[in-house]
Amino acid sequence: MSGRMSVVVVLALIISLFIGMMPMAFSDADDTTTATIPLDQSFYCMRSDVEVHLLYLEVGNHQKGNTYPTTPLDRVKWVRLFYRYENHGDHVEDGYIQPEFYDEQGNQYKLNEGTYTGEDVKPGAMSSLRFVEIPIPKDSNIVKLRFVQGFNNIDFDVPVVVSPTPTPEPTVTPTPIASPTATTSTGGNCLPLLPFAILGMVGLAGLATTRGATKK
Repeated sequence: MSGRMSVVVVLALIISLFIGMMPMAFSDADDTTTATIPLDQSFYCMRSDVEVHLLYLEVGNHQKGNTYPTTPLDRVKWVRLFYRYENHGDHVEDGYIQPEFYDEQGNQYKLNEGTYTGEDVKPGAMSSLRFVEIPIPKDSNIVKLRFVQGFNNIDFDVPVVVSPTPTPEPTVTPTPIASPTATTSTGGNCLPLLPFAILGMVGLAGLATTRGATKK
């Protein structure tokens, strides 16, 4: 009787282990490769010694910030602009950008009201890596960036050719907005380990069965 109980316990452990590993194994199943578009452009803030370095655009199906679009999430993709400030002056200055994004149809996309992009930058120093994020329709592509500087606009063309590549995960300072920034975490893919875990537990079940039969 004790042998049968041992088998039941081991099988229950196997089932619990498998169910517990399912989220880790399939958490990234609906994720897609993020496309990175290098920019390597820069400009100076108006009447300032702070230079804005536009590093790259990142395009993906999942958001990293705390932006809430009115369009259903399954109909949008997320465009993130990564940038840094560099102060070439001899005193602390505020770096600030007011970007606008344009697609191939001329549609304009802007940041939510309340988005704050400013950062105090020490003289001769580079700011942390930052980003701003906007949602656009899935069938659209950003082809131009515009930065409003008072009554002047600074335009940059975005390369048309997009090569999907894995995006590095640097330490990033997200641009703060009115509400707290949401954070997400993703588990690694443990699917290759499942067969080995199950085989090991099945072996334990067989051992328990053998011991139960011996006691008879």
